[in-house]
Amino acid sequence: MDEGTLCRQIGQRLVTGFPGREPDREFVEIIKTYQIGNIILFRHNIESEEQLTGLCARLRRIVLDACGIEPFIMIDQEGGMVSRLPDEGCNPPGAMAVAAAGDEGDARRTGLAAAAILRRCGVNMNLAPVLDISSNPDHPGNGVRSFGDTAETVSRYGIAEMLGMQEGGIAACVKHFPGCGAAEKDSHLTLPRIGLTLEELEARELRPFREAAAKGAEAVMVSHCLFSRIDPRLPATMSPQVIRDLLRDRVGCRGLLLSDCMEMGAIAEHFGVVEGAAASLKAGMDIVMTSHQAGYAARIAQRMLEEARAGCLDLRELEESAGRIMAAKNRRRTPPDLLPDRSACRQWLHDMKERSLTLVRAPEGGVPPLGDCPVFIGCRDYRNTLAENRREEEFSFAGLLREQAGRGTAVVISHNPGPEEIARVASRLPQASCLVFGSCNAHLYRGQLDMIHMLAAKGIPMIVAALRDPYDLRGLPEEVCCVAAWEYTRTACGILSRFLAGTLSAGGKLPLRNFQNLNS
Repeated sequence: MDEGTLCRQIGQRLVTGFPGREPDREFVEIIKTYQIGNIILFRHNIESEEQLTGLCARLRRIVLDACGIEPFIMIDQEGGMVSRLPDEGCNPPGAMAVAAAGDEGDARRTGLAAAAILRRCGVNMNLAPVLDISSNPDHPGNGVRSFGDTAETVSRYGIAEMLGMQEGGIAACVKHFPGCGAAEKDSHLTLPRIGLTLEELEARELRPFREAAAKGAEAVMVSHCLFSRIDPRLPATMSPQVIRDLLRDRVGCRGLLLSDCMEMGAIAEHFGVVEGAAASLKAGMDIVMTSHQAGYAARIAQRMLEEARAGCLDLRELEESAGRIMAAKNRRRTPPDLLPDRSACRQWLHDMKERSLTLVRAPEGGVPPLGDCPVFIGCRDYRNTLAENRREEEFSFAGLLREQAGRGTAVVISHNPGPEEIARVASRLPQASCLVFGSCNAHLYRGQLDMIHMLAAKGIPMIVAALRDPYDLRGLPEEVCCVAAWEYTRTACGILSRFLAGTLSAGGKLPLRNFQNLNS
């Protein structure tokens, strides 16, 4: 194989990103020198749809000039807590909210609407939907990113959304194989270990991925979790037993295989970014990702070139993998016959968010009215996992709900209040007609739960709205009204305000079969 072909085929198997709104000189030089074939974008790269459209056009031209092959321009547009567009109206609801709305057709149309917006901007691969099962409620990076806590729920809604995305002209990449919902740690920070046997995986975690493969998933992302009963030494992204034996052979995936980002702590801290990426490619991964520092992509490309020259790289496998990638890109070149227009997409996504609002439990007297002196309480949004966007906009649930109600008091608390803060807030409420508490992962930051219980003991009518995981609502006193709002955004707060004002009903249903008794 000549040097030019070798470099081009290796470049097709790499993804990289850049830090700003425009690619810098170093990034462009690396793309050209190593013929890097794919780019990932994040919220920090995007200012508006118009800017994104121009950016994608420039990136496409840079890659075409470098290697003569269309790039995959990728994004993590899962919806909800992992949304990349700055305009909330263009961001879909998250996975669990989609399932709460309760209709496969709606899930498919949500995928189509999200894809139509991305496709018009020039993005052609979405690293979504998530097919992990929410089997560990205290997983710090899963929660509402999952469609539910059973394989049936995840398959039903996740695959419908996947098909909608692909109908909209986007290559969907389901993730994170073989399923990391049972993990206890976040792979962005460290290496999670999962002790499930192959039989246990077959009975549960693998089922959504097997069905997705059968229904034509164009790509599957592999997780950084180490499945000790499958491969006791290596995480899934580096393991031939997971990539070749389990995903390719046993599950029967014929689409592209992508790694999660190799700069994440699970790989960087335990194996090294370049070593991890090289091992992943040699284990059968089609595409490895370094999301933030293009210099890593250059070092990986150089490493693979050296391995090839030394006869340590399977050139036949390299050619087959590059061929799969280019075939998948060619399928994305023909636009769909008909896509819904932008305004129709925005309206559909907003309607879905309204339909997802879920009244988990109302006390005996029904949803309490706000009254003349409501008190709105909650922390500001915060970044619970590195999969989320950096927080750029300063607003608080409490302040926004008070503004939209046109009366009452706003109390902004810390995300994990201690006893002194709890006592201070509790002492300020003697005249309150109703307490509205916006929880944000209170099941992980139990100071919020302590405050909820302290306030509930005051005997004032109380509503708790879970702005992320509905697991916050388990075990609350019977007299507390419990609502799942699914995301901490201005849109979700506006929908919740209408519900509290009595002008919108909450028609969603909790998609959690194993949700513990609320009074336990």
